[in-house]
Amino acid sequence: MKAITIKLTNCLTALALGVAMCLSAVSCQKDELTDGDKFALYYPGITDIGPSTNMDLTPTYHGAKASKFEIYNVTLDGKTYQTESFSIDPESGMLSLRNTDGLPVGKYAISIQCVSGGQIYKFPGLVTVNMMHPVPEGIILEPSLIEVPLTSVTNLNLTDELPGARIITEGEHITVEDYKIAKVSLGGTLVEDWSGIFEVNSEGEFSILRNQNFLAGVYVIDFKLVTRTAGLDSSMGIYENALTVDVQAPPTSLTYSPSAVKVQYDYDYTSRAPKMVGSSNGLRYSILSVSPEGAPVTVNEKTGAITLSKEHDLPAGTDIVVSMKVENALGSMDFAQVFKITLVELINPITKLDYNDSTVWHDTKFGLAPKEVDGDEKIFSFVDLPEALSALKIDEHTGKISAKKGNKIEIGEYTVKVAVENSKGSMTKEIRLTVIENPYFFTYVHWGNNLGLDPAENYASQHRVPTTETYTFGVAATDIKEGTKVEYTISGGSKAACAVIDPETGAITTDLAFANGDDGKPKIENFRAHFFFVTATTGKGTSGETSVKTPVFLDFNCMRAEGGYQISYTPFVFQCNPKKGGVSAKPEITKAGKALTSEELSKIIMDFRRSFNYWNIGGPAEHANGAPNEAKDNFLSQIWAAYYAAINKSYGSGSRDPISYYGRAFLDKNPAYIRASDLALYIAPERWKDVNGYADGVFTAQITFADSGTDPKDAKDPYRLFPLFVWFDTEF
Repeated sequence: MKAITIKLTNCLTALALGVAMCLSAVSCQKDELTDGDKFALYYPGITDIGPSTNMDLTPTYHGAKASKFEIYNVTLDGKTYQTESFSIDPESGMLSLRNTDGLPVGKYAISIQCVSGGQIYKFPGLVTVNMMHPVPEGIILEPSLIEVPLTSVTNLNLTDELPGARIITEGEHITVEDYKIAKVSLGGTLVEDWSGIFEVNSEGEFSILRNQNFLAGVYVIDFKLVTRTAGLDSSMGIYENALTVDVQAPPTSLTYSPSAVKVQYDYDYTSRAPKMVGSSNGLRYSILSVSPEGAPVTVNEKTGAITLSKEHDLPAGTDIVVSMKVENALGSMDFAQVFKITLVELINPITKLDYNDSTVWHDTKFGLAPKEVDGDEKIFSFVDLPEALSALKIDEHTGKISAKKGNKIEIGEYTVKVAVENSKGSMTKEIRLTVIENPYFFTYVHWGNNLGLDPAENYASQHRVPTTETYTFGVAATDIKEGTKVEYTISGGSKAACAVIDPETGAITTDLAFANGDDGKPKIENFRAHFFFVTATTGKGTSGETSVKTPVFLDFNCMRAEGGYQISYTPFVFQCNPKKGGVSAKPEITKAGKALTSEELSKIIMDFRRSFNYWNIGGPAEHANGAPNEAKDNFLSQIWAAYYAAINKSYGSGSRDPISYYGRAFLDKNPAYIRASDLALYIAPERWKDVNGYADGVFTAQITFADSGTDPKDAKDPYRLFPLFVWFDTEF
């Protein structure tokens, strides 16, 4: 979910402005200003709800304390609508959705006003709610409840298949045309990002993805479906509370942060609640032991927060060590010495906390340390950090606020609220963080194609080189800002030496010296499809330095004939989403410049044979480059291993079988093969992945070719070629 942000300067009149469901910015004209202060109101973004939805949304805001919250208008599809389903608490601003089963289907925009600093602020269309149809009767989940141990979903080394579910229809009166996850909640709290935990494919098959970030608990999942019933057009509906996934675990971990504190000997103290890994069903905390015995320590059995009473005669210098017992419906575990309180003579209170307001470039690394702070044994934390700033981190000991490069915090003005506390009290400070455009930021460079593929940006940068003379092509499109200095370099891939690049303009010129043998003459086997990476860098040496790495593909096959045959795939880069799979273009095959007859074409056989290779681009770091090997220490080895496990055979790192049509003929288990019917390359869905994630890189292999109608492996002298690349990316 994205936060909705409306920013206004003080206005005494309403603004007739619609606000979309995204991070938005609206401001008054200069002649409407009453002073220089600014006020911003934030609500968590919501969308796509159904008739049974009940929800509370708590606001945050930038500026003076707000009160007198009021809903002053609600529209349905742009027209004013009267309803009691939306209400707001006048003091806290909590927006409640209740009794929504009577709401008509449509898009609701809720306008809210409040008072801050004596001024009335109006936020038209601040919250958008898309009320959807429930799905028609006859759609069910099989099963509707999945129970799975936490250890099964967090252990990335396991290869057994996790339980799943399937959305099906009963009878023939209804068809589901598209499936999406609409909402996921864990223990009643919305899960912001479920992309690495759950997914549903185009066939309605729901899968659990192994992920080390899984938490124990009960997940409830809503689906958004496009359905079509007999005789009616398709429509989109919400399938609420469709599936329950119970990730089960006894208590396995208990962590207090901080785990050791110093407290003035004559003060009360209460710790923060701990982080517990395990099911929350039947959860209960109790003290297992305290050293020294008799220390006045208690625990909140529901939250796990530990409290020390000042009513004791223990001297300064005493270490109070607490061991805990945690129980839930699945078991219990003892956790020894998980929290320590050291009594000291004096803890200086916190009386100062200050940060400088800061302006940073979008998408860059930055750090903000406190300008001033005092007191002892300080612990820093964020207070109500908006979702839009979730990339921010804070060092709990030093108070330094930081964000990594590529943090994706959007351009805009934000308020960051920081608290610092110790056993004697706390202070808070609001910091204004302004994110401005990074002048060096860009996202793509494209070198187009000479294959007539249009629009070019939908295809890889790919050129078929028709000459041994120089062939040059330049940058076709980029979002690098005009006038920005760029540095281009070539590296890696299958053959970086097959081209040179102008480091300033990005113009690429083929260099066929790579094809020469020891005698100085071209080696014909090097006339094949090659690729390399081009890295474009702007702002080098500054905090805004940005680099984008792009594969560029060249096909030299048209200068090579195998037995008089020319074989060309167009495009020769098959862009494939590994989740969905797909089929490449069919090749065009000629002999001596002439098209083949039907009889000649029927005898053509092509199959993957050897020289398998993979280059990672944007996939998990664990997806190492290279060919399948005995050590199974790279990505392609995992693809081969999964195939052999599926057919219950011994792993063979050098075998063609996993991607061969003519291998062991377990085609329903193959991750890929060249179809005998039309020589197009078939990629199976959901096969190009491992426990770390999906393929995001380039795959190629040598293809053998014969015109005898038999497996090229058995041909006396099969032709060998590299005419095709597969570029995997889940965004395709």
